[in-house]
Amino acid sequence: MKNSVSQTNGIVIRWGDVIICSFYVSGTGDFARYVTYNEGKSGENIAQSTIGWVTNPPSLNPYNRGAMGQIQANALANKSYT
Repeated sequence: MKNSVSQTNGIVIRWGDVIICSFYVSGTGDFARYVTYNEGKSGENIAQSTIGWVTNPPSLNPYNRGAMGQIQANALANKSYT
C-alpha cells in the first residue's frame, strides 16, 4: 500500500481543466453499490458515485464522475478495453 501511494504521488486526473476525484472500489459485495456505469454518458447523464458529494444536476459537481470497480475494470480489460 505505501509503495502504491509513493508511486502515484502527484498524479491527477482531469475532466477538461478540472481536477477530479477518482473513486475505485473492489466492485463486489457491499462495495458493488458504489460502482457507476457511465460508458457513453456525459454531462447531466452521468451517474455520480455515492462515495463522493452528489449534486443534481451532476454538472454542479465536476469532481464526482462516478466510481470504477476492480471486478468491472477486469471485465472491461477482458473485452480489450484499455
